[in-house]
Amino acid sequence: ELVAAQLRRQIVLGARAEGELFPPELELMTELGVSRPTLRQALRILSNEHLVEVRRGRSGGTRVSRPSSDAAGRYLNHLLLFQDANLEDVHTAQLLIEPAAIAEVAGSIDDEAVSNLRELVAAHADASELVESLRVCAEFHRRLVELTGNRSLTLFITLINGQIDGQTGKASSRADRDDPVRHHVSDDHTRVID
Repeated sequence: ELVAAQLRRQIVLGARAEGELFPPELELMTELGVSRPTLRQALRILSNEHLVEVRRGRSGGTRVSRPSSDAAGRYLNHLLLFQDANLEDVHTAQLLIEPAAIAEVAGSIDDEAVSNLRELVAAHADASELVESLRVCAEFHRRLVELTGNRSLTLFITLINGQIDGQTGKASSRADRDDPVRHHVSDDHTRVID
């Protein structure tokens, strides 16, 4: 765990760049002052966290991977399931974040940003497939929070949208353009923009 934490810190702080090949095992063992089993276990931990990719064989080695929101989303999904969180909990989290984001950007965003948000509302209304409708809706929420300039909030809303998408994606694949809920969502989004 200590060796994994040391290597993780190097990756996160940029001392080891994405795609960079780690030194050969023997050299890395010497650099870190650890045994082969300890190093391999540390790399296994980092591989499970998707921070490194280990390839065996002649052209193999250990390369630094960039942390992704997809990997974090999968982990968050497992954690939420383990803690018996439901879709309502996730929606509530979204509702707690977005009003603060709206208050932060109100009156300070440019016409292009407003236009982009309006285009997403129109795309949501025009979507014929439920998957596309949900994707556009999630993109609206992400862009709205992204306008705050706060990367942490943007990542949080991206993860939350992933959880909502994972739960609602199990529904029917066709989007009903006359669905009152869908019109309500579009109306709400328009009011937020206004």
